[in-house]
Amino acid sequence: MGLQLKPEKTRIVHSLLRHEGNHPGFNFLGFNCRQYRRTKDKKHKTLIKPEKNKLHRHLMSMKESIRKLGKDAQNEIHRINAQITGWSNYYRTCSAAETFKKADNTVYWQIREWVKRSSHKRGFRRKARKYFKKVENRKWVFTTKEGIKLIRHDATKIVRHTKVQGDRSPFDGDWAYWGTRLGHNPLLPPRKARLLKKQKGKCGYCKHHVRSEDIIEIHHIDGNHKNHKGNNLMLIHGHCHDQITAQMQRTHDKGTVTEEPCARKPACTVLKQR
Repeated sequence: MGLQLKPEKTRIVHSLLRHEGNHPGFNFLGFNCRQYRRTKDKKHKTLIKPEKNKLHRHLMSMKESIRKLGKDAQNEIHRINAQITGWSNYYRTCSAAETFKKADNTVYWQIREWVKRSSHKRGFRRKARKYFKKVENRKWVFTTKEGIKLIRHDATKIVRHTKVQGDRSPFDGDWAYWGTRLGHNPLLPPRKARLLKKQKGKCGYCKHHVRSEDIIEIHHIDGNHKNHKGNNLMLIHGHCHDQITAQMQRTHDKGTVTEEPCARKPACTVLKQR
């Protein structure tokens, strides 16, 4: 094949122990891959974590951005939140929960130091009450005058990567599988694909998995077909949609019938259905 390895850039490492002065594991695309010993059954466990150097660079970048906070704090907070969101989304598929907590703790002390330095005339407690607020169950949340909050790294949920089945292909026509996995497919409208991924490939009514040969429809939960908000839409089978419509029709037909006087002639009565 003509493949050659450059000796200066090639090294042999052990996944668990130090080997020839090299640390166990290896770094690839910002991730550290290595094995760890279990204390209970004395077996090995392979974990993929964010690289330490990448975490250090990220925190140094956050430190520089926090130092620039001033009168235009609103735009700076937006930029800092964008950095936190982008970095957390990149590492959310690996074992990054401890790394996220460590990053949040470091960012908190960086902001605390900035508040302390900017309060030469005022006391730290008085200045801290100005910037740190209580939001729901969280205390000491950095908030600007406009109400913009600094987001946390651990607010990003860890989503494990699911392997593609060996006999699957994006061109096999199975829109149910790829719509559930990716949230988009050329054979499926974008709204249905997003709902299919949100519902994890299941019907919102019968909770059965959707197959490529099934007929699927979008159901409006409140019955208002002009309300296209995400929390009002549900992807269901065609026959499930028929059952819901029939049930709503039966409920509507069970209204009580009362006899009321006519508005024009007192002697005339009309039937009104409620």
